[in-house]
Amino acid sequence: MKKTIFILALLFILPMAAQKNEATLYFRDGTVLEGFAKISQRAFSVKIKFRKKIGAKKIFYTSKELEYFKIKKRENNKISIRTYWYKKISGDSYTLLEQKEKGKVNLFVLFQVNHSSMPGPNGPIMTSSSISSYYVAKENEESLTHLGSKGSLFGKNFKKAASEYFRDCPELVKKIQDKEYRKKHIEKVVKYYNENCN
Repeated sequence: MKKTIFILALLFILPMAAQKNEATLYFRDGTVLEGFAKISQRAFSVKIKFRKKIGAKKIFYTSKELEYFKIKKRENNKISIRTYWYKKISGDSYTLLEQKEKGKVNLFVLFQVNHSSMPGPNGPIMTSSSISSYYVAKENEESLTHLGSKGSLFGKNFKKAASEYFRDCPELVKKIQDKEYRKKHIEKVVKYYNENCN
């Protein structure tokens, strides 16, 4: 059983920590650093492992120092730049979220992997499930608004939450109410607002 838990933990950690990628770190004091970084997650602790250059001494940074950072990733022969922010979802602690859309409304996503066990004929069976929770904030808003979660059976009512949040754009609210846009289209909803609403 310990071996199973260890393997599941590796499956969760390795995708984020497998490669060193070019990165730009933006600190809360205005400092900017360029080098190589990867996300290191252990339990509830998320740190950024940074090196000024390959082979240089590694330095760990957390939300205490960092506001956000950008990582250049190569996947399927394509290069993409992903932006991650430390934001307060609830309380005073910071949570690391990936920014999916940028504009008048910014869209952030929190990826979570939940592990659980259930009785089996030869002992407990470990299972895992992933949940993507989506949050939005307009340019002048400090706090984030939760619009719903993919993969959760008990998520927030997306239709109600999105219609209320985007109420200043009637044509978008109509698309949401008519179910032209559903929870799975959340990125398209934010993009539509940024491109078509005042």
